[in-house]
Amino acid sequence: MLNRYGKRTTQGILNDLWNALARYYLNNFADGTKQDAMDLLQGHYVSTVSRDMAAPSKSGLLENYAVGTTLTLLGIYLILGVFR
Repeated sequence: MLNRYGKRTTQGILNDLWNALARYYLNNFADGTKQDAMDLLQGHYVSTVSRDMAAPSKSGLLENYAVGTTLTLLGIYLILGVFR
């Protein structure tokens, strides 16, 4: 495989491997806020409850699902509208 400067070197391959591993680690383990946001949108978010707080009610579950579904469909609509 050639890159824009010519021959692919071993050092270049090792740099690409290092960058890929660092990106994988950061995306999956180090960026907790982004992961929490993705879990919330997908409906997998679990909030922690301390002893002083009441357990969350299940009544808001349908509204959260409706908001997540609406935002997802709106995003798909906007993306498809851009590529027409």
